[in-house]
Amino acid sequence: MEIYRAVIPTPGHWIFGLIPAILLLVALRVASRRRGSLRSVLSRWNLLFILGAASLLSFYSLASYQNQFQQRTRQIEQEFLEQAKGQIRQRAEFLQRWIQDEKTSAEEQLKVRLKQVVDQAILNAQHLVDLYHDQLDQSALTRLVIEALRPMRFSHGRGYLFATRRDGTELLFADHPEFEGHDMLDMKDQDGIYYVREMIRLCQTAGEGYCTYRISQPGSTRWDHRKIAYVRYFAPLDCLIGTGEYPESFESQLQQEIIEKLDHLALDAPLSLFGADYNGISLFGPVKGQNVLNIQDHDGLFVVKELIRAAQRGGDFVSYRMPGALGQGNYRKISYCLSIAGWNWYVGAGINLEYVERNAARSALELQEVLRRQLWQNGLLILALVLLLWLISRHLSLAIRSNVDQLNSALTQAVNCNQAIKLEAPAFDEFAEIAQAANQMLSQCRTAETHLRETQQRFRIALENAPLLVVLFNHQGQILISNSMWQTTLQELAGPLPRNFPLDLLDENSQRQFKAAVESIVHDHTSQCRFDMTFCAEGMPLRDFDVSLAPITLPQTPGPTLLFMAKEITQRLQAEKRLQWLAHYDALTGLANRYNASEQLENILGQPGRGTRWLFMIDINRFKRINELYGHKRGDQLLETIARRMQTVSPLPLLTARLSGNEFILVIEFTNDQTPGDFAPQLYEHLFQTICLEGTCLSVEARIGAVRCENDSVSKLLHKVDLALRTVKKNNPTDKFLLYDEILDQQYQEEERLEKALGEALHSPEQFELHFQPIWNLTERKLKGFEALVRWQHPDMGSIAPSCFIPLAERRALIVPLGRIIFERACQTLAHWLEQYPAVGSMGLRLSVNMAPQQFVTEDFIDELSASLSRWRIPPSTLCIEITETSLMEDPQLAIERIQKLKRLGITISIDDFGTGYSSLAYLQQFDVDTIKLDRSMIRNITEQRSAEKISDAVIRLAHDLDLETVAEGVEELEQLQLLKQLNCDAIQGYLSGKPCSRHDAEEWLRNPAFPFSRID
Repeated sequence: MEIYRAVIPTPGHWIFGLIPAILLLVALRVASRRRGSLRSVLSRWNLLFILGAASLLSFYSLASYQNQFQQRTRQIEQEFLEQAKGQIRQRAEFLQRWIQDEKTSAEEQLKVRLKQVVDQAILNAQHLVDLYHDQLDQSALTRLVIEALRPMRFSHGRGYLFATRRDGTELLFADHPEFEGHDMLDMKDQDGIYYVREMIRLCQTAGEGYCTYRISQPGSTRWDHRKIAYVRYFAPLDCLIGTGEYPESFESQLQQEIIEKLDHLALDAPLSLFGADYNGISLFGPVKGQNVLNIQDHDGLFVVKELIRAAQRGGDFVSYRMPGALGQGNYRKISYCLSIAGWNWYVGAGINLEYVERNAARSALELQEVLRRQLWQNGLLILALVLLLWLISRHLSLAIRSNVDQLNSALTQAVNCNQAIKLEAPAFDEFAEIAQAANQMLSQCRTAETHLRETQQRFRIALENAPLLVVLFNHQGQILISNSMWQTTLQELAGPLPRNFPLDLLDENSQRQFKAAVESIVHDHTSQCRFDMTFCAEGMPLRDFDVSLAPITLPQTPGPTLLFMAKEITQRLQAEKRLQWLAHYDALTGLANRYNASEQLENILGQPGRGTRWLFMIDINRFKRINELYGHKRGDQLLETIARRMQTVSPLPLLTARLSGNEFILVIEFTNDQTPGDFAPQLYEHLFQTICLEGTCLSVEARIGAVRCENDSVSKLLHKVDLALRTVKKNNPTDKFLLYDEILDQQYQEEERLEKALGEALHSPEQFELHFQPIWNLTERKLKGFEALVRWQHPDMGSIAPSCFIPLAERRALIVPLGRIIFERACQTLAHWLEQYPAVGSMGLRLSVNMAPQQFVTEDFIDELSASLSRWRIPPSTLCIEITETSLMEDPQLAIERIQKLKRLGITISIDDFGTGYSSLAYLQQFDVDTIKLDRSMIRNITEQRSAEKISDAVIRLAHDLDLETVAEGVEELEQLQLLKQLNCDAIQGYLSGKPCSRHDAEEWLRNPAFPFSRID
């Protein structure tokens, strides 16, 4: 690239040297003549001297100009080239850094996403537990939660949830349900990692965590796919819930997102961006998706292979001539490439050297203009000198003039007839040289015309191969130029090609946009307009295009000329419309989803109606059971059938929507005397009459809640109707329908208020105090010990019964901190008694403390208990832990392990409420307990029902055979006491022998531990 060669000084520059040189040569010629007078000889030699001096000055100025011009132009060329290299290197390094940053943050984004999915699943599960824990047993509640989590999917269906008990039993494996119910502790990956055990360890130590292992991926037979899983412990089900993702799938999605972003940056401009993999597949740019590995430029260079080698070397520049297969034009180009570690990618930036040359040439021209002014100043000085001698050179100029006239005549003839210049016997040889130079100029002009025709041909080829509809038309709409893609498209739409732009093929909106864009360009001189356009030919499907309209200037063309370029986007718009529909409607039933339902309900509330409007919420009972028995396909068909029936309800609903898996809502406007109470049975019969699906007839049951649409917000209405639905499901198992009533909300608010107060009270333990009920040994007729019972004295609400706040604490996961407070108070009291009343230790009295099931299964339960005993210096033998039969049977293996640890500490174990659980007799030999407490429900009817007496007798005999003590709870009548004596029951507890009392009153029993039954009336 030598710019100074292209920038040749014009005759205005070198005329200062040429003309004096010619005159000098003429003067020498004249001076060399032997004929002439002395006057003429002197004149000639005077002219020779003057013109010689002028020539020397002119040559000196011209030489200085040329030398300075060449040096500076070389410097400009080098500066522009280095600047261009710096720009493309910066852009290539920017692409590399940006992609590396995206890669680095990919795994962290993946972990955040996994945690969000699991957190949402935990919220959903907790919500179900809160709703149904007092309606369902633990097994049913577990199945309800697991089935609610099963359909949760993400990452285009790859992601799913799993749930595992802490003993390794798989509860949920959405992608492989055949593993559910199996022990997964021995599952390991290719690296020998027991990943299920690792997940359990994470939940036991920290409650949550991430685990990485190798496993199979859906759609693949290999087992070496790396997977990242996030798990979190869920206490109500004593399991861990988690999900996972394959980084390589997530990374593939990330690569596609990066390619889509970079594709918008890879514009065809002097500075361009590009990228491909090492196999030569273009990632973005004009040839995206094509294999360009073996493309050669004009000089035979394998361009892409050279770019790959440059990237593999750690980054380098490559110069080549742009192949037509990689872009428009055949220009010289320099690019800088860098590799993307780990992806076998390379990215780079390039620049059109012709653009650099043009910029450098433009700067050289500016330099030339500066030097030209300097040269003109020197010329003016020389001209002043020549003018002083004009009279002397006048005769010489007359002679020269005749030759000039001859030369001009020859030049005119050569231009008009396209012939070479021929001078007949010129008086001066210099004119013959001028004629020769003029002939060279004419030859160059013919060469330039040939080059122009070739350029026009290349333009036409590029126009035909452009992946766009391209057409050029004037401001009157007449088409001047169009490419084959435009012609093919118009023939498909309209048949014969129109001469004018086919506005009649556009819809009304597109016509308005097109006319507005033309008006803006023609009158407002807008540089470019971009908009979407729709062709709607009769009998043809609609076709959408992304259109760019820009003005261009053509010589000898009146008025503005417009360039129309369009790319078809029909499929993209259809995909966008589908996504928009899915964002507002349920994909299975076609009903409005929760988001759309909220919007429609808000619009309905804001519009006046002709009658009363009611919101109905419908919940299908035991829907997960249908999926279990008949499969998810039948379950989906059932939902579709119910959705279709909802849309045919009479009167027609104002809104039908599916809020969740088996939960629907609809809004009905009653304009006659019909009431919701009359409508609900009809609705139930219409929706849930026997449904037959492919030969299988299903009998479906449901519950319906309703609320009147009044001046409430959407969220408030949904809360009310949901409250009505939950109430009818919870409290009225025989009813199928319930209208919302303010009492329901009051009950809900009262429970919320009580929960809030309980949470605050846990931070103020002084609100809780213990009462103590004595336990009496019937065999030895002495005090056996006390049972500690908690009481809550709220500063504002007063005394709150345990039957109110204990179940609430268990439902809302507050029982564990409450249990710690109770146990700490019991240890404090027992330590005081041991210090103040030595008989407590000598008589072997024990203080019994109830342990909630949630507290019994916590990981640090044993450690906390042992620490409290050490802190208060309490002998373990004086403490008895009462554990309910139900909590033992929830996880017998864990119960056996915990009981063994408690026994090793020396603590006595009692099974509380015996007879209310199930299968306990089979485990009595394995549970190393000391005492069985007969539940008050067995004692209540022991004197009236023979069966109750027989059962009690059998339990007492079995306990004695196993060397266990028996304590009867709830003894309130003397007849019950006498019968229990006959049955050899070891001890009793109840109102008959002593009501729960304060610590002060209990100490009265310690001071006087006499057997009380002699004082009973």
